[in-house]
Amino acid sequence: MWCRELSNGKFQYNEIYTDYATGKRKQVSVTLDKHSKQAENIAREILRKKIGVKRAPENKDIRLGELYTLYLEEQKHTVKESTFARNVYAKKALLNLIGAEKIVNKLRVGDIRHVMLASGKEPSTCNELIARLKALINWGNRNGYINNADLSANLHPFPAPSRREKVSDKYLEGEELKELIGAMRALHWRLLTTFLALSGLRVGEALALFVTDIEGDVIHVTKTANLSTGNLTTTKTESSTRDVPIQLELQEVINEIHAMREDMLADMGATSDYFFCQPNGTPLEYRSYHKYLKNVSAKALGRSVSPHVLRHTHASLLLQEGLTVDEISHRLGHNDSKITKEIYLHLTDRLKKKEAERIKAVRLIPK
Repeated sequence: MWCRELSNGKFQYNEIYTDYATGKRKQVSVTLDKHSKQAENIAREILRKKIGVKRAPENKDIRLGELYTLYLEEQKHTVKESTFARNVYAKKALLNLIGAEKIVNKLRVGDIRHVMLASGKEPSTCNELIARLKALINWGNRNGYINNADLSANLHPFPAPSRREKVSDKYLEGEELKELIGAMRALHWRLLTTFLALSGLRVGEALALFVTDIEGDVIHVTKTANLSTGNLTTTKTESSTRDVPIQLELQEVINEIHAMREDMLADMGATSDYFFCQPNGTPLEYRSYHKYLKNVSAKALGRSVSPHVLRHTHASLLLQEGLTVDEISHRLGHNDSKITKEIYLHLTDRLKKKEAERIKAVRLIPK
């Protein structure tokens, strides 16, 4: 890299490289205000990124870390922030398992399955990583960086409990919910937990609510909070943008939350647009809530509960109250009632068993 001063007093940093596609020598440059060691480092990084987009290693020897860098550079501009964050996390996990220096074209299915099994991770976790890896490999093949279609085609997920079997443990009975809420000593977490169980909102949707989103007898769900960064973004799907009717039981909790936040903010002399906020007005943090809920549920119920369990609980309780699957699906913001049917089918089976048990106990003709 070399630098030359321009007539306007600024400095142009230049670098020569060999273009991957044409084999010709080319030049890239960047102009900065200063000429210093720090400026050189900044210029070097900018030029490296420029060259990286224009030049890639030969597809016969590109390494996993290099391919991931190219992939994420595109993803940064084409997917939602939450999806990009998941892919960055998957990159770290996969590079730790497989190795950034492994040549992608030489990776084999057996190699991948071996490191996955040796990691000791749950099958469901391994399958999530496999799905992310296959997306990367497919992208690399489509864009001509690699030629390893066999890896993606033959890398299948590990046997794991079906979705229906897994969901059967991921909701609370009414009495369990009551016990969990009763065990919570922190008022703000207790009210958030009750709100989630009574509204069916995703925790990200709840943490993104402004006070003005609760209007009359409905909650306007128009955005969600990225659970990793806290940044606000669009809802998960188009159907997730919805109005959720407020039943009397939920309205009572909303009134409690209003009273709590007003007292809390007044004590600190703060203001906030967020419905769920901290004393200084900033939004509540997901990580803190997740940790608190996990610890309290483990002690109170003998098993750890995640915030999403409260959403499943909401649906199961509505089903028991006689609401239809389509009504529940609409309230939850699922884009297809088939999803709700798949997740909550076991609840219907359980209700049928209870009905059969009641019928068995009925005597229609007096003795």
